[in-house]
Amino acid sequence: MGVKKFQRIARWLGRIFWFFCGVQMLLVFLLVLNLFRVGEVSFDFDPQFFMILRSEGAGMRLGGSGAELQHWIDGISGLCLFLANSFIFYQGGTIFQGLAKGESPFSKHYLHKLTLISFTLIGSGLYVGFVHPFVTKFLQNLFDQDYDIQYGLDSGLIYGLILYVVAGVIHYGIELQKLAEDTV
Repeated sequence: MGVKKFQRIARWLGRIFWFFCGVQMLLVFLLVLNLFRVGEVSFDFDPQFFMILRSEGAGMRLGGSGAELQHWIDGISGLCLFLANSFIFYQGGTIFQGLAKGESPFSKHYLHKLTLISFTLIGSGLYVGFVHPFVTKFLQNLFDQDYDIQYGLDSGLIYGLILYVVAGVIHYGIELQKLAEDTV
């Protein structure tokens, strides 16, 4: 693939990522509106749809006063994940736009962005796979509800770990490039 073709693809990918960032921010806005309309529309955060490897178990919603608390927990969970996705799409868009302008990917600037994206993916993966199910389990025990916990391995966690390794390889490339410049 030639440089011009790569830059054109990177420019379009940057625009697509920024579009999805906008979509995620719209979802954040709608979710915030929805959080204050408890009786009319509810948001159901089900972590099993985000997991690639999960435990078996049947979930059940909280009843009575626990239902409103569950509504808030699910809403805040969705809000955090939508904000994390917006951040990832925005950072990815800026990376692609920089590459489209011909900037070198072997710089501390890109390394920092990749590391931020990887930590965001790891954090959201841990949240979906482990934190949210345990918080839900705690709440359901608090309200005497029976619940089989559903925890698992989220794809975001896997992607974040892979991206962190890629960022480490790029860091190694930066160090080698600096060493080569100092040698000459």
